Amino acid sequence: MSDKRFVFGQPPSKSDICQPKVYTSPNTENVEPRKEERGIGKDDLLILRECAKCSKKIKKLKKALMCKCKEVLYCSYDCKQGSEHGCQDRMKPAQFTMNEIKDSLNNLKETEESRRVTEMTRKLVKKCKTSKDMLKFAESGDPIAAWLVGCGYSARIASSVGGDINKSPVRFSMSVKDLEKSVTETDEIAMKWFLIAAEGGLPEGMMSLAHKMFADNGLTTDSRVAFHWLVKALEAGTELYGEEVREELEERSMLSREFAATFGCFEMQLKTTRGRPLSMISPNLSALLLAARWRELEELKGKTFCGGEFYGYSNFSKILSLLHSYQMVPNIIAGRAGSASYVTRMVVPAERLVTNTRFRQGEKGTRDNGGLLDLEQSTNSADIWCCTERSKYLMACFHQGDSHVPVGGCSQCHDSALKRVAAVAEGLYSISVTETVPVYGYGARYFAVKDGNMTLETFKRYSQPEIRCVLQCLMNNPADLHPLHVAEDPNLYWPVIWFFGSVYCALVECCEPAVVKKLFGKLSKYRSKKLSSGSSSLPGSVSAFPSSAVGEMRMACGNESCPNLDHSEKFQKCTGCRVRYYCKPECQRADWSKHKTECSWKR
Repeated sequence: MSDKRFVFGQPPSKSDICQPKVYTSPNTENVEPRKEERGIGKDDLLILRECAKCSKKIKKLKKALMCKCKEVLYCSYDCKQGSEHGCQDRMKPAQFTMNEIKDSLNNLKETEESRRVTEMTRKLVKKCKTSKDMLKFAESGDPIAAWLVGCGYSARIASSVGGDINKSPVRFSMSVKDLEKSVTETDEIAMKWFLIAAEGGLPEGMMSLAHKMFADNGLTTDSRVAFHWLVKALEAGTELYGEEVREELEERSMLSREFAATFGCFEMQLKTTRGRPLSMISPNLSALLLAARWRELEELKGKTFCGGEFYGYSNFSKILSLLHSYQMVPNIIAGRAGSASYVTRMVVPAERLVTNTRFRQGEKGTRDNGGLLDLEQSTNSADIWCCTERSKYLMACFHQGDSHVPVGGCSQCHDSALKRVAAVAEGLYSISVTETVPVYGYGARYFAVKDGNMTLETFKRYSQPEIRCVLQCLMNNPADLHPLHVAEDPNLYWPVIWFFGSVYCALVECCEPAVVKKLFGKLSKYRSKKLSSGSSSLPGSVSAFPSSAVGEMRMACGNESCPNLDHSEKFQKCTGCRVRYYCKPECQRADWSKHKTECSWKR
């Protein structure tokens, strides 16, 4: 397979897990678009079925390749025979008489929550005589009907009374034939119905969708989306689930887990250092909040400066109690993505997934979506105030090695921030829809017109509500939210771009108008439309980010030293594992030193 789209000046720079990979000298030749469309929205519910043995994506399920417990799926007979799954036939259907089911339902403890659900169901059942009627209401977008249908598939409840709702003691059920489906299949169906209920504004639908996405059921979903729906359930205003949702948000939040890890590190230091000052460096946003705002956030008592939820406050308050009990002031260094790799290695089970990374190409920045406004502010040398008024704290980046400097003191971080903002304004970037580092983070690729290089960076998997929380915790000093300052930290900038499209749009949605006015002046609709990204100076369309692929999903070559995506041609799969794909045989050979430990043929 020939490939003339890139000239390889040199392989990516040697890096450690989350440090950037730099690809040099990509061509600017036009790329013919693929015939099939692979459009994907940022908020789409992406559900992937994986083989329990080799993690290969399964498009079409085969009953012969399903474990008898119906909880585990395989892509081939070899994977099924080689699996170490200890099946205990847990999903064997239990048989009950009609009277036993009615008695168990009558003996349930009645609560305000159960009364509310019962009343919703009763109103809907009056309109429905059979389960088919219920299904029609769900298909029409009725959130209650969709939630009830989803509950039937989620709990794997089947009724044998001929679909007559009035005869069934359980108001939500699926067809008896669907019991032949695997747990993975019924959970996937349940999530699609729960999504309809959630988008219809039903709190129960939001919670059920989040719980099913978090479940261990052989499906790969985006935990950031699940966290988002938990937050939406809390914001729905129902008091019935408030405390329950808050506890789960505290457990699921990335920020909360990071604060918990910090608390554990401080406790260990106190035991081993005998009262010496506490210090810590972490490459995450919790360290940024502790370094820049820990005193101010203590006074807000679980809220942000906008009155929003401060996720992780429980573990944050434990840190403060520990500091006060020993009368200590911590020395916390906010690490950027790629720094303190020894910390990252403690929580990362593997450096990469067996499957190829998939990227969604970003849109070109415009005045209305804020991309050009970010670029304008980042190149405006008159904004000296944003540097002089910036909060003072220490930061670490991979440019400085093991040392640390005052925030804003690294010229290379500054240059990288300029390149990121310019690339987003030009639309010369893509962000992964699958993780690049397992259970840790995603990837972003961007092309720097200034030096002609393309860079791949890793950022942690923060959800949209958590990014909103961080912005609202920093908004009391607008200088810290200047687009160029936000762009210096990949852990903050790339999630902002993914969820909001630009720093400007993120601040408009998350922060008070005074903050936006301080940083940008007039709102975008009142500004001049003569802003230009300078795209006319480009020699041509960069083949890594063709205009035909905007908003579409592309697969990256399995060789991490290769920048190619499958824009115009299909990749060749490894004949051993049949999971990992490469753009050409040379890339497969180059990647074999890593892939041989993953390949099922080798195992």
